[in-house]
Amino acid sequence: MLNERFIELLTKQLSSEISEEEFVEFQQLLAADELHRQQYSFFKDYWKQKDQHYANSDLMFKQIKSRIGADEERENIIELSPGKRKFPIWRNIAAAILILLCCAALYKWKMHPQGRVAEKPTDLESAVTKPQARSIITLTDGTRVTLNSESILKYPASFNGETREVYLTGEAFFDVHKD
Repeated sequence: MLNERFIELLTKQLSSEISEEEFVEFQQLLAADELHRQQYSFFKDYWKQKDQHYANSDLMFKQIKSRIGADEERENIIELSPGKRKFPIWRNIAAAILILLCCAALYKWKMHPQGRVAEKPTDLESAVTKPQARSIITLTDGTRVTLNSESILKYPASFNGETREVYLTGEAFFDVHKD
């Protein structure tokens, strides 16, 4: 197993950051142990392969740039100064207002769909059944309602939209007519 000092010196040697004193110490460790020499040889070869790989990557990048016509001379890097923004603040404000308007329109559309007319309680007709009596009422859509005694049914004169809403107090049987 490699000791920590050898690994430290090996790393410095391969990255060319080793001092003269450390280089002498590294040479002594190599001379003293065959395993250190084998490990040094292995890592040195591996390090060279990695360097060649990255060198090839740089060469390939330059070739790709030349193929697409991006010469280094024509390359311009745009740096934005702190005072200049890519998107002015007024565009951000306009975008925020647009988003708020869209949300408000969606809310209104969901809460009050087209074609649905909200009935006011004052616009409703009512039918009241006396005690110990039953009554049959036919609504404008063809639905027959049988009211039990002491029941009250409130309904619009005509149904508009997709829903048919009525208000019942008491008991009733509905024979609903399909559209």
